[in-house]
Amino acid sequence: AGLHSSNIICVAAAADPGCPWVATGAVDRVITLSDLSSGKPVWTSARRGGTVLSLALHPKDPLLILSGDMNGEVVLTRAAPIRVADGAAETEPEPEPELAPEAPLAKFHEHTKFVVRVAWSPDATRFASASYDKSVCV
Repeated sequence: AGLHSSNIICVAAAADPGCPWVATGAVDRVITLSDLSSGKPVWTSARRGGTVLSLALHPKDPLLILSGDMNGEVVLTRAAPIRVADGAAETEPEPEPELAPEAPLAKFHEHTKFVVRVAWSPDATRFASASYDKSVCV
């Protein structure tokens, strides 16, 4: 409750078991990071161009989020979560997604249809995306 204004489509957790959050993407076109212990949101992305269909957190830096969208975009974003103390997010309200200060680090427009999978390589030097246009981009 309170993470998204519409259905959640995808979820991603960090490879590091010590990472304190999980990412979700939804039909509302935003990505939300939530604190694992409290379930409260600690960061919400700016609204994407399309529904967020896939997510992957960078294996070495889980604040780097790769997402695949319904509009064919792959977007790389750096999250800026609010401080988490004693396993619970601070009580200050989250900004509306339209007001989030974050801007994508990069956008890739290699696909012509939905991007349904994104994944980082194990060594974190590359990523791949797969689309309904029957292509894979590395």
